[in-house]
Amino acid sequence: TPDRRAIIPIWTQVATERTETEEAVVFTTDAQAQVLLPALRWMLTSADGEDYADHSDALKDEAPFDVWSNPPQSPQALYLGFDQDLSAHTVALTVRCDQVGIGIDPAKPPWQWEAWRGDELRWEQIQVLSDSTAGLNQNGEIKLILPYRCQPTRLQLREARTWLRCSPVSKPAPGEEPYARSPRVRQVGAYT
Repeated sequence: TPDRRAIIPIWTQVATERTETEEAVVFTTDAQAQVLLPALRWMLTSADGEDYADHSDALKDEAPFDVWSNPPQSPQALYLGFDQDLSAHTVALTVRCDQVGIGIDPAKPPWQWEAWRGDELRWEQIQVLSDSTAGLNQNGEIKLILPYRCQPTRLQLREARTWLRCSPVSKPAPGEEPYARSPRVRQVGAYT
């Protein structure tokens, strides 16, 4: 249930994974940590960052919608709102998508993921750990590393303790193609 959580006690010894080229890094926690099960409450889209369309039906059942308009460009965005403070969590989004031929290199999607950090820090870019959705073009998972101290806020009367935002990049890096058309999402879930 969303109320369930795992507690990592203070002074717990933790290690990174050892790889073929790197040794594991061992460290000790200096504060108690909680791992929360995320309750994804809101899924919104916006063409301008001021008016929002609610697609939260796709959190429970399949309810297909275009993530952005065509052609996708900034400041269009997909917003995900969670009931918990997921600061310092790794969040996995499980996504069911239509394969629509969106015209990008699926290994390097021209998108930007961000977390809301409050009025002072605003939207902060976050790291995409992995993406098996090919830039929202097939069913899969997107794993995101969230920063410390995410802040709650309200978007058109929809309150959440953690907000994530995904926007298309208007000017991709050299050699990368922009989205030719919007991805089409059918359903989204989340776990930590």
